[in-house]
Amino acid sequence: MSKMQSFSNKIILINVIGMSILLVALLSAFHIGILAAENAVIERRISMVAPHHLDHVYNMTGAVEVDPLLTLYGSRDALPHYMLSKIPVDWTGTMQILMEDEQEYQVIGKLIENGDEGKIVYAIENSDSVEWDDTAFFMTEIILAIFGIGIFIITISFTVNASKRVAMPFLSIAHELQSDLLDHFENIRTDGVNSIESAKIMNAINSYRHRIANLLKREKSFTRYISHELRTPMMVIQGSLNVIKQNQGQCSEKSLERIENANKQMKQLTSTFLYLVRDESDPCDKTMIDQKYLSQLKKELQEFEESNLVSFSMMLQHEVYVRANTLLLSAVIKNLLINAFGCSVNGEVSLTIDERSIQ
Repeated sequence: MSKMQSFSNKIILINVIGMSILLVALLSAFHIGILAAENAVIERRISMVAPHHLDHVYNMTGAVEVDPLLTLYGSRDALPHYMLSKIPVDWTGTMQILMEDEQEYQVIGKLIENGDEGKIVYAIENSDSVEWDDTAFFMTEIILAIFGIGIFIITISFTVNASKRVAMPFLSIAHELQSDLLDHFENIRTDGVNSIESAKIMNAINSYRHRIANLLKREKSFTRYISHELRTPMMVIQGSLNVIKQNQGQCSEKSLERIENANKQMKQLTSTFLYLVRDESDPCDKTMIDQKYLSQLKKELQEFEESNLVSFSMMLQHEVYVRANTLLLSAVIKNLLINAFGCSVNGEVSLTIDERSIQ
């Protein structure tokens, strides 16, 4: 596994590598550019000056030094011996010659015609005489390198500070997430200057935290709801068992029926809870509310109706389809009616259903 690095260190490393490559490239370009400029100037000079003198040396057979840099040769035989092997016979044009001792020369060969006759004359210029002194050139490169390294250090220092500022929001987010103070899933906040990326990450994390908080809240509510709903059938079962004990173990038909109904209610509640946990809602779920549905509902609620001495009436104006799961719809209606029975002792409770509403 590769060693992990911080976000800021990666930025710094990338900038160090990039700046190093740039510094080396600039120094190399300076070195090559100076040498190319020298050669271009020398070649330009000899191409302009030499032809002017060569036109006047047709009758010359030896060598004439025009100035300390430029020497004219009236024939091939007059050339220095070290040049004879470098310059082809009958060659004309311009060339640069580098000798074994690192001396550089610019050479021009020109054909001069006089009537039907012609001959080739030469002009040779010593390039080293006009080039930079090696020591001076080296010192100039050293100065430029020091200057470049200084800029390099300043740039890297700026990059380090900038990288830390860029990484600060991300470090702040990590610190906030690791903090023990975030028990209520409040919005996290960051230090430093936020970028678009860090702001998006922070918003996404806050949104995710809100979802977690809502799920925990839903879980707590769900647990309380389970405890509340299961308490009623459990009390029915316990009451029936107490009656049986009081009758010295003799089970009455009514007690068994109450236990059976309570057990059925607990099974329905369990199925409802499992359905809610799975969250497998189907948009095609439909429940038919008709007289058969209401008769079954009244039968399941008969015990609560009788125990609270409530007058319960139901009226179905039209048979309707309700787009809802049967278990969930029954649980909602029964829960509302049971609460109504508990709050209406010796009172009246009515259930009215039409095409638009359940009241």
